[in-house]
Amino acid sequence: MPTIDSGIRSHIVDVNKTYYDYTDQTTETSSDNIWLASAREIFNYASYESSGVDYTATFKDAASRIKKRNGTAQHWWLRSARLYDSRNFHTVYKDGNVDYNNADYAVGVCVGFCTD
Repeated sequence: MPTIDSGIRSHIVDVNKTYYDYTDQTTETSSDNIWLASAREIFNYASYESSGVDYTATFKDAASRIKKRNGTAQHWWLRSARLYDSRNFHTVYKDGNVDYNNADYAVGVCVGFCTD
């Protein structure tokens, strides 16, 4: 698995990320330096997340959200649970549109990070 170059890694900074806590039924904030994006950040799709940054200027259309492995488009996980269903999480489907899958489904990840 590829790793993040040490020259980049030394500039990665913590940022605040929001997530929904099913136990307390509240929106929580964590400080992370590497994360999975949320449905809100990629699609501006509010399930439980109603605040925080979004990256829709970067991921402006389906083509910009397609991730490939060995030249073939793949699903990839988002950190957002599906609304009213804690067994399913949002994914980006191989065509670049929003989807969801059971938590035991094997798909890829696309990590995010910010630099100073």
